Amino acid sequence: MKTTLRYIVIALILIASVYLLINIVSRYQKETKDNNSQKIGQAFDNSTGALLNDSTTKAVDNSISNAVSIFTNDSSEKSLKLMIDTYLASKKVDSAIYYLDKYYKDTTKYPSAYIDLINLLINEKEYDKALAISKERITQGYKKSIFTDIFYSWSQYFFKIKDNVGVIRTMEKGLEIEPKNPEVLKYLAESYKNAGLKEKSDYYYKQLSKFSKKQ
Repeated sequence: MKTTLRYIVIALILIASVYLLINIVSRYQKETKDNNSQKIGQAFDNSTGALLNDSTTKAVDNSISNAVSIFTNDSSEKSLKLMIDTYLASKKVDSAIYYLDKYYKDTTKYPSAYIDLINLLINEKEYDKALAISKERITQGYKKSIFTDIFYSWSQYFFKIKDNVGVIRTMEKGLEIEPKNPEVLKYLAESYKNAGLKEKSDYYYKQLSKFSKKQ
């Protein structure tokens, strides 16, 4: 009886020790993660602050070097964003596109990188590349509406700055994703009308009417 009781006590002590160890490890991991997040946030503030105060080549190179170093050591999504934002703040768009293109396929580690890349490509008016990545994601099971919304949002931006060509090109790419989307058709019809291209405008109004009757 005493032997059995001793075994039970030992077992309980072992369970408690394991539980305590798990808590210590979890707390350490959380603290490490929090510290890394603070460091990354501070690094971003330092980088952007340095660029605002000093836009010399040396200051730009230092900011980029710091951001790349943090990403190399940390390789988290947050540190990737820091590096991309630093490149963009330094007006090195090609480098930002290069790194997003390099890592966007790792959707587990960098789940939002592909959206950042698509947005950046549209901003640079690289419509075909943005569309290709959108279609690639769709074939992998992502919803079409996600990408149509991205193109639609950009067309609204181009509309606000009165860039009719930007509106039309963006909407046409959105239409390639969802050919029967009424919002896209309507926006294209209105954009062509605003651009003075009546024939094109009438065509999309007819398409809109045709799909509306079928619904």
